[in-house]
Amino acid sequence: MSPWGPHHSHHPHFPGHPGFPGRFRFRGGPSRVVWFVLGAVTATWWAKRSEWHRAIGNGEVEGRNFRLCSSSRYEHHHRQGQDEQAPPYASSAAAQQLPQQPQPPQSHQQQPQQQQQQQQQQHGHSPSSMPMPFGFHDQHWEEEKERMWDRAGDRMSDLSEATLENVLSTVEALKAKVAEHKAQREAERRAFEQEMAAKSAEPRRYV
Repeated sequence: MSPWGPHHSHHPHFPGHPGFPGRFRFRGGPSRVVWFVLGAVTATWWAKRSEWHRAIGNGEVEGRNFRLCSSSRYEHHHRQGQDEQAPPYASSAAAQQLPQQPQPPQSHQQQPQQQQQQQQQQHGHSPSSMPMPFGFHDQHWEEEKERMWDRAGDRMSDLSEATLENVLSTVEALKAKVAEHKAQREAERRAFEQEMAAKSAEPRRYV
């Protein structure tokens, strides 16, 4: 009799029992999971490897370009060093081999130089281009003030001389008038005295 009851079958139906009908049906399950994991790991490794190769390829190109740039720079510096270390006669020979350019006449060269010299002289003699010394404005103001005082003194002297001349002329006119008035009064006094003398000399008449 079954421990689970009278209606339960004695035939074992749980998995793993030797009598279970599906015991051998899932025997390939673990192998499939392992192959799936291996495939995923392989695909991931392949993708990473391809990316790594691409990165290495780019690095090789950049490194090649860097090597080319460094080699060109080295050649350039090496040529400069050879040029500096070259003897002077080589440079003179190269200069002799170069075609000589025609030089313009001296008159055309001298004209601009003369014009520049004249302009420099004009700018040098012009008062605006010369720097003002320290205290120049004060000195200039003092000179102007002295000139103004001199002019004022001259004008005052001229005015004083003219005034004196006017005063003298006025005094002389007054003196002439006073003398004339005095002479007139003297003449009148004399006439009066003569008249009085004549009257006194006449005899008196009694009526």
